[in-house]
Amino acid sequence: MNWGWKIAIVYTVFAIMTVGFVIYGSMQKVSLVEEDYYEKEIKFQQQIDKIKNAVASPDAVEINYDIAHYLLSIQYSGSDLLKGEIHLFRPSDANEDMLIPLNLDEKGHQKINATTLLKGLWVVKVSWESDGEDYFKSQQITIQ
Repeated sequence: MNWGWKIAIVYTVFAIMTVGFVIYGSMQKVSLVEEDYYEKEIKFQQQIDKIKNAVASPDAVEINYDIAHYLLSIQYSGSDLLKGEIHLFRPSDANEDMLIPLNLDEKGHQKINATTLLKGLWVVKVSWESDGEDYFKSQQITIQ
């Protein structure tokens, strides 16, 4: 076999492998972190304002995770009545995300049982409204 045939075989194998990789890549599931990220990008300035409001507020919202008892706790130091929600965001799988209404007790606490959450990284996003102002705080936790 001369060198011309060897070059033709190499090019043919390369073309077949390229087509195989394209087919394999097109069959893979592509999961976006956020389904509606274009809309969220437009609302980003509003989000920045909510974060600034939370930082400037004398009444803080604290997010804590108790590893020993598998409890996620939200604590509010103010006395105002808050309306809002807790978004448990799983960056690796959007199907695991959860929305929980913010429902603080008389001491300003809310506890969430984390035993049902998958192990790994979660982002706890708390958004609330108090006295006509919107606030937002997020924190990463790792469930072990």
